[in-house]
Amino acid sequence: MKIRLINYAYFYEKESRLITAGIDGCCMFDFKVICKYEPKQALMLDPEGHTMDFELGPKIKLEKMPLWIKGLKVDEKQGIIFTWS
Repeated sequence: MKIRLINYAYFYEKESRLITAGIDGCCMFDFKVICKYEPKQALMLDPEGHTMDFELGPKIKLEKMPLWIKGLKVDEKQGIIFTWS
């Protein structure tokens, strides 16, 4: 997977997605936390994250977005991603 400069990253916890914006436009990834306990509890028990592992899903490029994104805002209530260049 090729990922270039990322200016902004937003974690959408409800659907466990990572939204990134930068030189390659706006992309989404499925983000999976692999641990023994629930992620919040595991973070309290192991703040350094030694017992946690992470898996990044395939890159989903969002269409009709500018290529070089200089700003990102996510409105979770409305389900809208705002970007500007």
